[in-house]
Amino acid sequence: MDMTVATEVEEAAKAKKRIGKLIAYVDGVRKLVSKKKGIVYQGIVRLPKGKKLTKVFTVEQDAIDWRIAEIAKLAVRQVTNVGDQKTPGEMTMPQLFAFYEEEFERRRRKPLSYGMQRHYVRLSAHPIFANLRVVDLLPEVVNEYCISRKNSGADTSTINVEYAMLHVAVTRVGRWKGWGMKLADGRVIKFNPLVDVRAQLVEDDLISESEERDRTCEGDELPRLLAHFKATEWKPGMPRPPRCGRMKWFPMADLVAVLAGNAFRCNELMKRLTWTNLREKGIVLVRKDPSNKKTGTRECLVPLRPEVLEIIRRQPRVAGEDRIFPFNHHSVWKRFKKACKDLNIADLRLHDMRHEAITNLSQVMDLTDLMLVTGHKTIKNLKRYLNHKAKHVANVSEKMARAEMVMPA
Repeated sequence: MDMTVATEVEEAAKAKKRIGKLIAYVDGVRKLVSKKKGIVYQGIVRLPKGKKLTKVFTVEQDAIDWRIAEIAKLAVRQVTNVGDQKTPGEMTMPQLFAFYEEEFERRRRKPLSYGMQRHYVRLSAHPIFANLRVVDLLPEVVNEYCISRKNSGADTSTINVEYAMLHVAVTRVGRWKGWGMKLADGRVIKFNPLVDVRAQLVEDDLISESEERDRTCEGDELPRLLAHFKATEWKPGMPRPPRCGRMKWFPMADLVAVLAGNAFRCNELMKRLTWTNLREKGIVLVRKDPSNKKTGTRECLVPLRPEVLEIIRRQPRVAGEDRIFPFNHHSVWKRFKKACKDLNIADLRLHDMRHEAITNLSQVMDLTDLMLVTGHKTIKNLKRYLNHKAKHVANVSEKMARAEMVMPA
């Protein structure tokens, strides 16, 4: 960087204190309120080694034009491609996300989950990433993205997930394509622009882990929900309610009872439980297993409560469909939420039925047997779902009373 650019960088740093409050940030241009000039626009050009070149304008288009001109003057980054594929200087972030999805499906022989795909769609559409080259993905860019998401109302746990998705895509594509910097002695420095970024984001309170929930059904909430679903659901053979010509049959009472009885995850219940895998007293289920580097899953036989097995066996079979509960989980979540609202049940989610089941089953099963049902591989993860109530504590107290104890004379 020549002396002229260095001087401009120093002047920009000094001028930053005189610029007013940030209103918006879109694609390298900040909109601010200046105490002296009112609304101003600050163009930002990122330089090597994390430095920035900025200039303030009173007209937004002038800031955009200046930024484009300055970017064109910059030398190409020294990040090179060790292999024969596209370099990070030739690929934009949306192109990287698209390549990651395609390559993931090719390597794992299965597509990314629907939720992950939606995350990458949102990341690609964000103004900060929409036209950004991969080589320009610096820690400052990620920091500004997290700030913009937090200012828009996103929770820090949500931003944490988005950052994780971003980090995974960038590092894996860099490894798959062989990106890096080749040194004179033949060593290669791997392409990893987000190294040590997470710690700074946590320190700045921009990302955080999600809070653990301890909500289970209280009092008669679960019986009321089941009774509500039985009384209000349309069933085959019944007249269709007014303005519900497209209403599909949803056995909501059975769905909730199975979730609250056998601790399945919602997606497991509606996507992975099949008639083919149903056994005499259990069901074969493919569950997540990060330790399996090839498929990321494992196959296990899950024991079923007799009441749950009875509910499953009475479900009608759909021609050409092997799933036992072939329903859209988003629609099921919406109906559960509406029922809670109708019954004035606050802060209860469908996934809380898993908390309910695990907490109740823990009273009659040891933890190793319980892990066969829940699918957890460690007791640490299982304990997140143990939310004991007063009645459970009383039950434990009764068990303690039956143990022998020598009292002082």
